[in-house]
Amino acid sequence: MNDDDLGLLNDLGPLQDEFPAYTIWRESAHGRRRYVACQRRRGPGPHTVITADLGELRDALLPSRPDRPAVPAGEPQDG
Repeated sequence: MNDDDLGLLNDLGPLQDEFPAYTIWRESAHGRRRYVACQRRRGPGPHTVITADLGELRDALLPSRPDRPAVPAGEPQDG
């Protein structure tokens, strides 16, 4: 396992644990990194999220967590 693999596990491991309904991975396209999350089964939340920012990925997946009620677009989120 190289340093890139270890960094990926450190970045994505906790996120994958937080959102087990999604398969989450990092890929490179045209010299840029992006993170992809895809639902394993049909359920609440987005089917697929693609972004270059892990924070944005996490924010996009938050409404899919069963312990967190969805917040309508434009409303502030607590937390």
